[in-house]
Amino acid sequence: MLDQESLRTHAVFDDLAYLKTFYDHLSTDVFQWGRSGVHAIGNIDSYLYSSTAGTLDSIAIVLGNARIADAYTLLRRFQDSAVLNLYVDELSDEWEKSLSMDNFSLKGLKIVEEWMKGKTPIPEYRVMSQKIRQSPRLLPLTDLLYSDDRYKELRERCNSHAHFNFYQNVLVNDNDIHLPQRTQLFERIRVDVIDLALLHMSYVFFAMPHYLMSRDHIDCREIGMEPDEGSEYWVAPYLQEFFDRYFKPCRPDLAKLILESTAMQLS
Repeated sequence: MLDQESLRTHAVFDDLAYLKTFYDHLSTDVFQWGRSGVHAIGNIDSYLYSSTAGTLDSIAIVLGNARIADAYTLLRRFQDSAVLNLYVDELSDEWEKSLSMDNFSLKGLKIVEEWMKGKTPIPEYRVMSQKIRQSPRLLPLTDLLYSDDRYKELRERCNSHAHFNFYQNVLVNDNDIHLPQRTQLFERIRVDVIDLALLHMSYVFFAMPHYLMSRDHIDCREIGMEPDEGSEYWVAPYLQEFFDRYFKPCRPDLAKLILESTAMQLS
């Protein structure tokens, strides 16, 4: 068990708790939005986000027992969930542009629907990731995200821990062993958690701006009132808070691109 106060109070636990609440909130807010080309009750993104919130909660529990290799296995699931969300969005965008023509995007969405029915597995991570990275509409963002090797190295760390590729991966999962570097490993996973959240949300902020909308505009419509002019561009406070907490200090390059590319009143 954890025997160092510095580990029990490490900042990674604050970040995991914050991100869990964030994804729970996002899950609730996006349920109202449909997903073009996918036949489902509600928005499947809502369930992907709530599942992600659960994964982040599980990471916190596992790290609380200093099981670092197990935490990285769950972190890989976080990355898989993010890529799946972006993959479906890319297929949905292509479907809208093609007006339902029988092309790759429609076939891809059929696979998604068969996956939802439990009849076929979703494409492997490599296929989905490649689809996202080759998207012309996402290219400015993708170029920034992959301007260095951080996500390649992050995936390698996840896989190494998941498969015990090295003896060290075995040792860091044993909380009875005293490892002086455990604090550094906690900081490493904290950075990786934030980097994955930034990867995921950069595409959401860039390509799904309607998800940023404040409830004010929709609430007025629902009760029959005329919304304030321009309120459809107001940003939900918790999304602005995420932008301020992570994008601005951690990835100002991504923050600049998003601000330059959106009509939403993000600051």
